[in-house]
Amino acid sequence: MKGFLFPLCCLFLFLPALSLKAVDFSEGLIRLTLHEEEGRFSLYYLSDPARSLYEPLFSDKDPRSTFLALRVNKKVYRLGESSAFRFRVEAGRNPSLIFESSFLRVIEEFSFIRTAGSSEANGVKVSVTVENLNSKQASVGARLLIDTMLGEGRGGTPFVTAKGKMNGETAYDANSTERWWLSENCNDLSLMGSISEGVNTPAESIIFSNWKRLSDASWKINYSSGRSFHYIPFSIGDSAVCYYFDQKPLNRGETQTWELLLASGDEQGFAAVSADLRETGAFPDNTPNRSSMQADLETLRELLKKLDEYMSPLSGASDEEIAALELSISRLKDRYNKR
Repeated sequence: MKGFLFPLCCLFLFLPALSLKAVDFSEGLIRLTLHEEEGRFSLYYLSDPARSLYEPLFSDKDPRSTFLALRVNKKVYRLGESSAFRFRVEAGRNPSLIFESSFLRVIEEFSFIRTAGSSEANGVKVSVTVENLNSKQASVGARLLIDTMLGEGRGGTPFVTAKGKMNGETAYDANSTERWWLSENCNDLSLMGSISEGVNTPAESIIFSNWKRLSDASWKINYSSGRSFHYIPFSIGDSAVCYYFDQKPLNRGETQTWELLLASGDEQGFAAVSADLRETGAFPDNTPNRSSMQADLETLRELLKKLDEYMSPLSGASDEEIAALELSISRLKDRYNKR
């Protein structure tokens, strides 16, 4: 009985924490972290499988430096910070950040992907879907700012594309012949992002610039081709990329979805990406959703009650009853040890 008392107690302590601060989802070489208190996400790459070492693909020192913002008519809302939107993490088939207000619902959904040069999942598709809940038509757009950092400190060229290095502020539109961008460090760790391939509804414009300049802007910056990635005297060599999705008119109940891809670097780009491997059955759907977590908590409480009864000197619990309790504990451990 003592042999499984400790793991049961550990599991009981772990399950309630699933609703706190951050939730991790791992598939193949990628770990996605959704931050419940900030309404943000982080992305990590498994650089050393032997040590289970994951390294960030963009800055994770403060998750708030990467964010999703909306422009509704003429007003801008930074999601995770605006009091107009409550938010939560939704686990399950495709992990999501859900933002809701009285007039709009936003689902930032993540699907694991695999590029052609990788045998395992090595990135995510980010899908942003907005739905108008208001009776009036609304003009809605979005932007996603990513606080890149891998290419910083490499001679002033924090980004490269198939055509070469970016030596200063650069912008692309949806008609660009560039297919992807890359932020990489000297240890071959790299983050690749889509420009014009791999998605159905790409960004109308993508701007590479200094992070503070992009972050401080209410919406689009005053873009200047070739301008330094420095923002003297406030920020030196702090790079970022911002995806802009133009405003679309939405009537009540109508939705609009925008997409982009993020993955570890692949010289073949995103041309052969399977955009949602979960739908093909390549990745089993073993992620507990929020309702099943609550059910598991109730199961765990019942197991603790039984354990308390069985440990009584007057219990008289049979070997079969003890074996059944051990099996239930083992199943719960297996369910959450995969997370």
